Amino acid sequence: MRRATELVLHPFLAAIYPAIALLAININQLRPTSAYRSLVLVLAAITILLILYRLILRNWHRAGILSSLTVILFFSYGHLYQFVRSSFPFGLSIARHRVLIPLWIAILVGGVWVVAKKVQNPRSITRGLNFLLLFLLVVPAFQLADFGIRSSRAWLEAPPELQTSSFQPQELDYLPDIYYIILDGYGRQDVLAEYYGYDNSAFLDWLSDAGFVVAQKSQSNYAQTELSLASSLNMDYLQSLRDDFQEDNTDRSMLWPLIRESTFRRVLEEFGYVTVAFETGFMWTQFEDADFYITRNSGVIAEFYAFGQMNAFEALLIQNSAFLIMTDAVIVVPKILTPDVQAPFRDHRERILFVLDKLSEAPTIKGPKFTFAHLVIPHKPFVFAPDDDVELPKFFTLAETEELNDDESYITGYINQVVFINTRMQSVLGAILANSDKPPIIILQADHGPGHFGSNRMAILNAYYLPDRSSTLIYEEISPVNTFRIVLNEYFGANYPLLEDISYFSTYDAPYDFNIISD
Repeated sequence: MRRATELVLHPFLAAIYPAIALLAININQLRPTSAYRSLVLVLAAITILLILYRLILRNWHRAGILSSLTVILFFSYGHLYQFVRSSFPFGLSIARHRVLIPLWIAILVGGVWVVAKKVQNPRSITRGLNFLLLFLLVVPAFQLADFGIRSSRAWLEAPPELQTSSFQPQELDYLPDIYYIILDGYGRQDVLAEYYGYDNSAFLDWLSDAGFVVAQKSQSNYAQTELSLASSLNMDYLQSLRDDFQEDNTDRSMLWPLIRESTFRRVLEEFGYVTVAFETGFMWTQFEDADFYITRNSGVIAEFYAFGQMNAFEALLIQNSAFLIMTDAVIVVPKILTPDVQAPFRDHRERILFVLDKLSEAPTIKGPKFTFAHLVIPHKPFVFAPDDDVELPKFFTLAETEELNDDESYITGYINQVVFINTRMQSVLGAILANSDKPPIIILQADHGPGHFGSNRMAILNAYYLPDRSSTLIYEEISPVNTFRIVLNEYFGANYPLLEDISYFSTYDAPYDFNIISD
């Protein structure tokens, strides 16, 4: 047992800890596979580093201590840089690479001297570091294991029972194609005018002229995408769908089967509808089991190209490490040696452009069909300008950034994307209407509002194209929970009572601790 504890394991534990911890923090937003490449690379790098130190010091324990010190310095550099820069009034003058790099080198050189000359019993330090690093890994490892168990259980649970025996398509002599297009974070007209100084009436007028009815006072039922879509697609409030949506619960995995195996989707599939879905970048809105799942990464060549690009997880890991030095030194460092941190931004842009192009072609798929498209726009990251050209931000982050929290920068970036998507949606919706053999049902809806200024998180764009139906079906305050109740009542002979339109606000840290928000 003693010999086992003296194995030089801590450099490898120290190397994987940053990736494991980062993955655990963001596991609700990422696939675990996002971290695989990072883990392989850091393990290979630490193996080489350990061998090099062993050749220099001629002792595995001393080499291991220096390897762990090097890893800690490497992966803590970005954290310290960002912390000093944002936390102190003098941060901007101190948080310079010309200041921090010599400091980090001095610490490393000092560590080499101490380990080589002063450490008398490196074996005891090895034992201590092994136990310390194992202890530190317990929490993120438990979080990942717990997530895996919870998400597996969530997918195994039976979805809400369907009651469709009395449904009969009526009045129309055909089953209309149904398009559910989600524009993530798209705010209501009065919010855009008051908080963002933007008059969106031209786009709303275009929608009206095309036959859409816009709900002028609509609010989302929930403040976050997962909650909102789980509610709208199941035509009910979360509190009525499951008993365990309690304020002390933070488990989001319960929402994912509700989104991907929703009541509305299953009702339509019972009537012979096929489901059409697109890649979104988020596993809980990617209906990969759809009859037609449309993605760029199909085929060996596309998958190989995608594998070669940096993903969002890797970009964030770089931002928090000493690789930050290389990304900031693009002028003096050859481009081939600098990490391509803009790759996730380009991928995000290309994904949205791809979905918009393919969405325009959806009418060519033989129906009847239910087409679901979740577009992460005008929500951050801000990668589009009105002319479809914009300087990409520096990092694709999974968290808020100082630049995006600046009011002026946020407003400019957000409105740029509103203008861009308005133009593209006119083209897409026009193509769907022009190329459909029979008039389709189209729901153009936001899952929540922009929310940058706090009070406007729930105010959303909500527009309906309902063929051969009176505009009186859509009232000004209609919320997403009633969207498909109206569709099923009017086109499939259902008899769902309309629910009271209520908006429940909650934070990301406490997703089910709801507070009612009035307009």
